[in-house]
Amino acid sequence: MAQVMRSPIGASDPAVWKWPFEQSHRELRLELENAILRGRLRNSRGAVSPHEKKLRDFGGDMFKSVFTDAEPIARRFNGSLEFVDNQPGQFEGLRVKLMVEPPELAVLPWEYVFDETSRDPARTYISLSSRSPLVRFHEATARAFQAITAPLNVLGMIADPGGEWEKLDFDKEKHGIETAIDKIENSKQMVNLRWVNGHTVDDLLDMLTQGDWHVFHFIGHGGTDPVIDDDGTRHTEGYLVFGDGKGGAKKITPTQLARILRTAGHLRLAVLNCCDSGCGASPGEALVRSGIAASVAMQFPVSNEAAVSFASRFYNALVTGQTVEKALTIGRVAMQVENPVEWGIPVLFTRMGADLFFDVKRPPHPVPVEPTPSRPVPLLAVTPQPAPPKEDHDARRRNAQAALRRLLPNA
Repeated sequence: MAQVMRSPIGASDPAVWKWPFEQSHRELRLELENAILRGRLRNSRGAVSPHEKKLRDFGGDMFKSVFTDAEPIARRFNGSLEFVDNQPGQFEGLRVKLMVEPPELAVLPWEYVFDETSRDPARTYISLSSRSPLVRFHEATARAFQAITAPLNVLGMIADPGGEWEKLDFDKEKHGIETAIDKIENSKQMVNLRWVNGHTVDDLLDMLTQGDWHVFHFIGHGGTDPVIDDDGTRHTEGYLVFGDGKGGAKKITPTQLARILRTAGHLRLAVLNCCDSGCGASPGEALVRSGIAASVAMQFPVSNEAAVSFASRFYNALVTGQTVEKALTIGRVAMQVENPVEWGIPVLFTRMGADLFFDVKRPPHPVPVEPTPSRPVPLLAVTPQPAPPKEDHDARRRNAQAALRRLLPNA
């Protein structure tokens, strides 16, 4: 079943949705992943490659089955677009919030949905148009945050445990993010970017308790493992790869990552730039379910070049006042220009009522007070007052780490 729950012109009646493919969802996902992996090797210009065509055909069939053949959905979708287009000064676009409950459907890359009937070639892929950004949506209500007084605090982490995990060019992505931020006017006052010194859970906890972080950015490896629930249900669960502090690697589950990041009380956005962090029961989805307002994750393995291109454009847009979904669209467009198949890998997860606009206010400038020239300025004898005791950061950090270790005994 498919249904529009909310729209500018109201909800829809439920509609029967028919699976438009001959393959199973697992077979289809594997075919699409192979198309991306092979298509990234061909930096095509002009003609559509067979790999890009595979993704386009998938997106076209999905769009037709949901937004055309399911008549109640089609009426609300087209009517809402018309409503928004007729009021350009009031609405920037139509946010398409996707709630996919069956796990076998959630693992599919809906971001490649393709409207082959569109007369505007720039609007055929709805996820490449800021007019209709597509986000994965969780029904729970997000916390309300106040505007951020500059700087925007971004905590980055690079986990490179080595061993069986491939060595990636992490420095290039790090440099790309730093360069994007440096290009912003008054960047030192507007953005505070710091990096975790190490790649273990303890290293991350140390930094989380040393600042009021708004964004967490992870660079590293990820993957999926098969999982069997208590009721016997089989599915996959994503993980991130940290260092274990002993020269090896440690897999961090979605639940563990959510508990770790929840120790940062004002965190609003997590960006997981690693493979499979947005697929199925993923770390990206788990963070939003745990209470973080939004996360950006990768639903397939992503090339280093695409990761660098996305991150640099995403942060440049974000800290210059764009919404998270607009920054995501800009990052996708930058990826699509370089390669026509990887741009749909980034996924945005969010919650009901989440404010996806980072309203960063410039700090107020003190007004200098100059003495009146005609009157002498007396010298004042000021008795120094004892400074208030500083918060014991070490004790607070130790308490947070001890509490988390009780939940993660192997961390």
